Formats: sequence, C-alpha cells, structure tokens
Amino acid sequence: MPPRPRTVTYAAWLLYALAALPVAFVLVAVVLRDDLEKAAGPAGAINPVSLLPLSLIGVTLIVVLAVFVGKGRNWARILVWLLAGLNVLNILTTARFLTRGSYSAHKPPWYAPVQLTDFAIMLVGLVTVSILLATPSARPFFRRTVTSPAEPATGPSPR
Repeated sequence: MPPRPRTVTYAAWLLYALAALPVAFVLVAVVLRDDLEKAAGPAGAINPVSLLPLSLIGVTLIVVLAVFVGKGRNWARILVWLLAGLNVLNILTTARFLTRGSYSAHKPPWYAPVQLTDFAIMLVGLVTVSILLATPSARPFFRRTVTSPAEPATGPSPR
C-alpha cells in the first residue's frame, strides 16, 4: 500500500473534528434548556438529553469513518460521499421547515439559527472531506494492490 497522502490525513482529521458537532448541538440545547421549555410550554417541552443517544450514534459513525478512511478503506470513502449527499438533502429540507412559522413557533428564537449553523458547518466539512478524498493524490491510497499468485514450482511434475 502506498504511503498515506496528506489529503487523506487532512480528511480523516476533519472527520474527527466534525464528530464533535452533534454533541456540541446537544450541549447548547442543555445549557439553554430553560428557553426550550418556556417556548414549548410544559406539554411540548423538548428534553435535550433525549437527543444525546442519536448524537452519540452520529459521533460513532463519523469516528468510525475517520478511522477507516485513515486506513485506506475504499468503502469508507464511498460512505463519506454518500453521507455528504444525504446531508445536502437534509439541510435543504430542514432549512425549509426551520424558516416556516409553524415549526419555529414552539422553539426559542436561537434554535433555528443554531441548528442551521450546525448543519451548514457539517455540510461544508463533509463536502471538503469528499473533495479531499477524490483528489488524484488520494486515489492510489484507496486502491487495493493485487499480488501475483505464487509461481508454480519448477521441476518434474508428479505422475
């Protein structure tokens, strides 16, 4: 396997950095929990701690992808591209709902901008990682090297 190019190293480190975003969003929601409860009322209050398991799943997925991208696994590179594409669709649909009055009626005024900022940082990061993994210098690192089968033994053949 060829040595790991810088672009792959940068992509892996950027994925590690992006893994902190879901947890950061939950921490912001926990710190500003009183605002969430006041905006939603007692019946519709959002418990930010309930978002934590989903965030941990996202963090785990991104960290696992970073590890395997760093090891040169092509399937991880493909999953990063797929994740970037799905994130584009997620941001487009979420931004549409966040700007509607009915969705944001039960949320404090800071909620939509924080969530959109979180999504935008994730989008820019995943697109950057996708581009880094698609560069010509990164391609050979993800290709498998085929070893030739052992040469047949020379000598008289058994009968």
